[in-house]
Amino acid sequence: MIDVSDNIIFNSQNNYIEICELPEEDLAGRVKIKMSALTIHPDNSQWNKNGITWLEQYVQDNIDSAIGMPYVVSWMDEENQIPSDHGTMSYDDEGYVQFDGVAVGTVLDAYITNINMNGKDTRVLMTEGYLYKQRYSKFIDWLKNEIQNGSVHGSIEINGKGKLKTIEYLNGSRNEDGSLKMGRIPTVFDFSGLAILYLTDPADDNSIVFEVNSKGGESVPITINNSKDSAIDGKWSDPGSKLYKPLLEEKNSSTLLHEAYLIVDSNYKNSPSTSLHYPHHKIIDNELVLHISGVQAALSRLMANDPNNVDAKKHLLRHYKQLGLEIPDSLQSLEKNDLNVVTKGKTVEINKLSYDDIATLITRAINVVMGSSTSWGDYYIYKFYPTTSEVVFTKWNSVGEYYMTTYTIQNSTVIIGDVFQVEEDWKPVVESQPLEVNAEKIKEIINKERGKLMTVEELNAKITELSNQISELNNKINELNSSNDEKDSKISELNEALVNANKTIEELNTKYSSLEAEYNKVKEDKEKMEKEKKQAEVNAYFENEIPKNGFDETEINTLKEYVEKCDLEGLKNAEKELVFKRFKEGKFNPVETNSKKEENIFFHTKEEKIEVNDVEAGKALFF
Repeated sequence: MIDVSDNIIFNSQNNYIEICELPEEDLAGRVKIKMSALTIHPDNSQWNKNGITWLEQYVQDNIDSAIGMPYVVSWMDEENQIPSDHGTMSYDDEGYVQFDGVAVGTVLDAYITNINMNGKDTRVLMTEGYLYKQRYSKFIDWLKNEIQNGSVHGSIEINGKGKLKTIEYLNGSRNEDGSLKMGRIPTVFDFSGLAILYLTDPADDNSIVFEVNSKGGESVPITINNSKDSAIDGKWSDPGSKLYKPLLEEKNSSTLLHEAYLIVDSNYKNSPSTSLHYPHHKIIDNELVLHISGVQAALSRLMANDPNNVDAKKHLLRHYKQLGLEIPDSLQSLEKNDLNVVTKGKTVEINKLSYDDIATLITRAINVVMGSSTSWGDYYIYKFYPTTSEVVFTKWNSVGEYYMTTYTIQNSTVIIGDVFQVEEDWKPVVESQPLEVNAEKIKEIINKERGKLMTVEELNAKITELSNQISELNNKINELNSSNDEKDSKISELNEALVNANKTIEELNTKYSSLEAEYNKVKEDKEKMEKEKKQAEVNAYFENEIPKNGFDETEINTLKEYVEKCDLEGLKNAEKELVFKRFKEGKFNPVETNSKKEENIFFHTKEEKIEVNDVEAGKALFF
């Protein structure tokens, strides 16, 4: 693992253990690669297998030429999946080196760092860049698999600097007898390519592919982050499967989905595209974060389609508060715990403050605010919370009707807050004990202050008022009864239409069942024919093509399962693996051809080591 010293750890078999995490794809069709190019030596007493000593001073002097150089491969197979060696080297008309390998990627950065090999710090030239996944996807899949199971090595290629055709060495590259020096030091050159090798002994065992768009360790779970600082904004559009697909893969998928969507239907696992409604989050760096425009769009669509969904509105109200946004009118009613505002509060001025009986002052003010119809007041305090300045009050002659409000006494006024209708057991948010008050005593005090009880005339007027209200209610009842008769008639018509519709549906269902049976029969016949055709292709390939490879009976038997499973692609892949296995084990039998030159039917390589320091035969070196 790369630590603060930028070290990379390998075990004694040079197998990759754990390396730094690279980001996922940043550009379409490309994946990131991290690969060392060469070992930095302390002096010319050490060198690679080709006798080259890489001193940090000269590598650093020429490191800029590594930026933009290609990662190159010479293919061993026709499918561009498995690399071989450097490939064949040739020269153009002007004497410059050319290679038959192909560029499969580009180096974007190069730097000198340390790796830890078998407990020993080793300084290397490290490269980072892109591989072309869109063009060489099979190769990249192969490469990922190989670095998980072992090591894939490389070899650096260099040329003369710029237009120069030769590489300059410190004190020359040859001994007096013309032989190459062991410990020769390149000083002036250009890095021209970094080859990825297979089945070839590398000149530098520390030139290794470290990572190809992968992450070490377990995947990072998605977490919820609804903070204002993490929220994003911009143009909003429904993210679709980009949002719900990764959430469904998480262990706590239900929690994440209920946070990311306002409404989650019960069958969301089977049909997420139609069961998840009103998204308003996005996933950024494994965090589920709020999208400001998404929250606003969710509210707009909710109010258009389902304006009475209180739970969804509470969900959005929470996000509006988390984002510090102004609460829209459509969510204002949810403030104060969804309580209904009966009337707005107002300031009630009194002639003289009496601190002897705060409850009396509050009762008087409440009756003024509520528009009491009697001289002594319709309302009295049911529970009094002086520590939080809150009261619950009710009517004298009303059962189950309770209200809550706040109060403030300032100078010569009592300020009553908004009045809300509540349940009998309502309590303040902050724990507080109610203070018992004598409602009858307060009523008596108010009556004394007003000087009289209700007179006979007042009582008669009240009776007349109530009688008029009763008459109005009776008229409304009669209107409702008449309306109900009309509705009953309409219901009868609708029931008749429903019966006719059911008959039509039954007829259509019968026709549908008949057509479905015909369709299934045709479909079954077609699938049977396709299966027989596919099996014939597999049998033909097994009988005609497989014997050409010269497999023994044991190897042939391993392929029969693909014939039984009717898996032509699997048969071909297994055939390819047997061919490569036989080649690695030295069991592959060449096939004679009519050409003058015998060649391996799968690949041909030419191993050649060339290195000179004169203009006459200047060549690029494979190091």
